[in-house]
Amino acid sequence: MQLTNLMGGQAGRYSVAYSYDTLGRIQRTLRRVFNQEHIIETTYNEYGDKSSEITSRKQIGEQNVAGAGPGPYAEVRYSYLYDEHSNWTQETQSYRSQPDGPFQSSTPRLRSLTYY
Repeated sequence: MQLTNLMGGQAGRYSVAYSYDTLGRIQRTLRRVFNQEHIIETTYNEYGDKSSEITSRKQIGEQNVAGAGPGPYAEVRYSYLYDEHSNWTQETQSYRSQPDGPFQSSTPRLRSLTYY
């Protein structure tokens, strides 16, 4: 019972729950590990590729502390170059760790496709 109280009322040590959009893509992931809760919100572009992921984390069962800011935060935005078959051939990720912070770009990931 003490462990359950410590973990914010959660009986298990680990759980994952998914919410899906109307096209069956994962829109929200809720992951709990002990008393840490991670929420990942995912959006997609018109091609069905990820356009962004926002991850936030909080301590379950923690009391709100006056003056405390939001929990740890991460945001990734994806941009793509597409070929004539609407498949991406280059993916670039931009990320930031503050909701109002500047984005930093990663090295582009290249993908070579062969059509038969």
